[in-house]
Amino acid sequence: DTLASQKGLIAKIHGDYAPLSVIETFEDKMLFVPSLSQRKKTKRVYSRVYKGGASSWLLVPVSKVDLSGLSCDKVGVGYTGFKNQISRCNYKNGSCLNNQLWDLYQESEKIRSDKKKGKLHNSDKDKGYFLEQACKIHKSTSVDRLQVRCEDLSTHTTKITLELEADDVTLVRNVASGIISKINSSRFEALTEFGRVSVEIENTGTLTSGFNIGIMCPKGLTTINNKKATLTAGERKSIEFRVQSLIR
Repeated sequence: DTLASQKGLIAKIHGDYAPLSVIETFEDKMLFVPSLSQRKKTKRVYSRVYKGGASSWLLVPVSKVDLSGLSCDKVGVGYTGFKNQISRCNYKNGSCLNNQLWDLYQESEKIRSDKKKGKLHNSDKDKGYFLEQACKIHKSTSVDRLQVRCEDLSTHTTKITLELEADDVTLVRNVASGIISKINSSRFEALTEFGRVSVEIENTGTLTSGFNIGIMCPKGLTTINNKKATLTAGERKSIEFRVQSLIR
């Protein structure tokens, strides 16, 4: 699709490359919202969960849920699931009732508490089951509703091409003056074949320009390759060359 077009310049967007991370669709999750029981004992124990509002909502993988009540250690297990166990009377008290919503809530609450104390970091894979760990929850000011926003923070790469007329293209070449302000050379030590030369250059012009620095070598030294440097106006830079003797 054409993104923009103005005075011979056309920008086209071709689309996004596949991201490294897949955007969460939540098709394999179930949302559980606590409701307040009218039984006095249950109401007393779980009232703080209910009062927690959306911060207590759980987002649980469907693999951990079976609403038929027939699967042990899954959310929704019922008496039939326990009764269908082989040698059920030999199991410990509470068998078949693990991984229930209360267990997942307590596990998530501990993770949240440890993060506040600095014991865990946000990058840890085990983030618990609270909805707020995956999405941001916003309360509407106009109506009594909650809005769930799930942000994708991964980096996406988009291919965009620019087309322009050749007549509109001009070559700009910046030319600036420069000087060699200092040269230092180290002496060759006895029985060595290497030395160093340091050249300090300065851009005396008013534009940022590139400079080509070279050294003419006398007999007895190998050829030294030129070096390039880009300097802003008034900038100084030291360039170092390695010198090698042909005499060994």
